[in-house]
Amino acid sequence: MSTARHDMYKRTAISGTAQDLRQRRVDISTAIRNRHRDELITSKRFRFLSINEPEIVDLESAKIHDKYTDLFNLAEPQVKSLVNDLNSTHKKVRMDAVVYLGDYACNPSEALVKYIKSGECIKSLVNMVICEVDPVIIQQIVQVISNIAAGPYDLCVQCLPAIPYLVTMLNSNNTEIRELASYALGNMASEDYDRTSEQDEEIRRDIILSGAIPLLIQMLDSNEPNLIRSSCLTMSHLARGPENQWRELRSKAMTLALLRHLTRHGATTGTEVCWLMGSMTANSEQFRKQIIEEGLLPLLINVFQLLKSEDCAVLPALRTLGHLSSDSGTGRYLVLEPQFLPCLIQLTHSEDWVITKEALWVLSNVTTIKMDDIVQIIRDTGEVKHMAELIMHGKFEVREEASKCLFNMVMHDPPSIAALPHQFLLPAFLDFIQSQEEHLIILGLSYVELLLKYVPELNDIKRRPSIHHLCATNIVPFGNWLLTFNSQRTANTISSCIGGRIHSGCCD
Repeated sequence: MSTARHDMYKRTAISGTAQDLRQRRVDISTAIRNRHRDELITSKRFRFLSINEPEIVDLESAKIHDKYTDLFNLAEPQVKSLVNDLNSTHKKVRMDAVVYLGDYACNPSEALVKYIKSGECIKSLVNMVICEVDPVIIQQIVQVISNIAAGPYDLCVQCLPAIPYLVTMLNSNNTEIRELASYALGNMASEDYDRTSEQDEEIRRDIILSGAIPLLIQMLDSNEPNLIRSSCLTMSHLARGPENQWRELRSKAMTLALLRHLTRHGATTGTEVCWLMGSMTANSEQFRKQIIEEGLLPLLINVFQLLKSEDCAVLPALRTLGHLSSDSGTGRYLVLEPQFLPCLIQLTHSEDWVITKEALWVLSNVTTIKMDDIVQIIRDTGEVKHMAELIMHGKFEVREEASKCLFNMVMHDPPSIAALPHQFLLPAFLDFIQSQEEHLIILGLSYVELLLKYVPELNDIKRRPSIHHLCATNIVPFGNWLLTFNSQRTANTISSCIGGRIHSGCCD
């Protein structure tokens, strides 16, 4: 079969070349890790409406309940009945149908998905919002739209016609309507259908161009925690796009609002504020500088201390601090905060491996900063021994981050590697060399290179059975592949580590 002919067919799970397979594996792994990490707190939000099914107090309600008996499993006839009720001339019938639709939309059946994807569902809901004046009914309709937007991409995009109306509701006099409209927009803005396409960015762009950001910032003037949290959630998703789209978020009013709310309404609100700051610090060097210049850093450290005992709620604060520490300019100010390093090191001992991994990621950024005191402070806490234990016995992702921390510390003083328990660490780094991920192979080889250069007991290492893994045949093709992507220094490192057995060229 010719290549041109083959390309006409749908791509299967097996790539055409070894290089494609490796790259696809790395991309998928990265996407899954990032998504799982975000979903701990920032996932889309579902809400069930005010129907309390066991308490059916009148005959009319009982008839409606019987009509939709199989929750989350609506068949075609039931969906048609629901559609008829949505278009009924009787207000009570319409609103009962809206309430049930909102709950079914959390986990829609195939028949309901088909109706939503037809576009008629959102069209009916938008028409009802336009004609309705009762705030309670408007709340129910907006919640249905929000639940649909919280679903998969093909359902979420059906909600786009509702964006202008939802943005208008952000300026409502009714607090509940403003909160629900913000959540609905946040569910749309959080869409992450395909990192390689611009479809997700178009959704965020449409929301921003509809004038949402000034109204969301205005919501931060409220003293209602729910309103503040919903606003921060939506803005944190909008800030995932290009900075030139959301530069309004760097306004003076926004900075003052963040200053007010970081510690004012407790851990739950502080978490959402930190997610917003995390998205902004990830994409804006200017905002990272603003945090320092406007005095936000001490408050951020206070929230960090407050959340460190709140399990996964500490993740957004860690993410924000990680972005700050990745910038050498702002990272120096961060390290000078007296409570920062002790709290961070404490979290590397967390029983939750996700928190440990995030804390180690931040610490790996910190250890790249060229300040002699940093490494000494970490050594004085006994953290080096803990990192060595994680490298040997932790989950793979934890081992990777701990290895980066340890390696960064050694690079401040390469001869210090002789003091490490290399007889136990070496097998762990050899596992990295035998992986299929470029950065892990380089990490493992670099460690071996330092051993060969600085450890006097080299003969003892050579006698260990684990060192012979370096000569295993399966490392040779990966080494050949690496040579096409990396510097001559890396090529020399690979050659010196395995006796010059790797030659230039790609594997097939």
